[in-house]
Formats: sequence, C-alpha cells, structure tokens
Amino acid sequence: MSVDTCTYLLIWVIKTFVTQWDAKAACYALGGFLARVKTVAQMNMLLDLVKNCPGYNVAEYYVDGSNANATDYYAPGAWTFVDGDPVPMSADFWGHGYPNNPDITHCLRMQNITANYKLDDCECARVCYYICEK
Repeated sequence: MSVDTCTYLLIWVIKTFVTQWDAKAACYALGGFLARVKTVAQMNMLLDLVKNCPGYNVAEYYVDGSNANATDYYAPGAWTFVDGDPVPMSADFWGHGYPNNPDITHCLRMQNITANYKLDDCECARVCYYICEK
C-alpha cells in the first residue's frame, strides 16, 4: 500500500482514510503525533496547507483533541489534547456552530464542508485523512 503525503516543515498531511485511532498510531510510527492546533498561527498555517497543497483541499483531516475523558462534555476544558492541555474554543479555531454534538462525537477534525477546514467534532470511527507533526 502506498501512502500519498504532502510534507511541510515537520508536518505531514497524510492522504489515507483511517479512523482517529489508526491516525494516532500512524503518526507515532512516523516518530510524531497528531497535529496539536494550540495557537492561531498554527491554525492558520494548517488552513493554508490543506487549502493550497495540490489535491489536498477536498477532504477532512484528523488532528489531536478529544472530549472522551470529560465528565461534562459541555464544560469549559472538556476538549483536551493528548498532553492534557485544553483545546482552544474560540471561533479562530472552530467552525461556526461547532462543537455541535459533544455528547456523542469525541474526536477532532478539520472539516471542509460546513466548517471551512476549521475544527469540528466527529465520531472517532469515521475515516478521514490526517495531519501529523513532529
């Protein structure tokens, strides 16, 4: 099986459909982890990358973040990165109206249909492309 990738600095945009769990494992195998979007600058860089890398502006991409361990899915701080830091919740990061189903969708993706590649909550078993960083 070949993997189609677009590399930018220490970011890999992987053009293979996998679940979020498989995306985490694949990033780890590359010596990295799912991209953690912690700053507006990082968000803008990833937006630019997926919108302008030829052939990559047609899909959804897993990035790091989950609310699976939250006791209150709607509470501030419910969404965290694997390192425990909170996922930023402002409109600079999230698509309009997202997260919209945090009680049943526990993973993060950059979604192109209604979120203009900003963050969206999704089911972890959904298959998406993914973005790794090192």
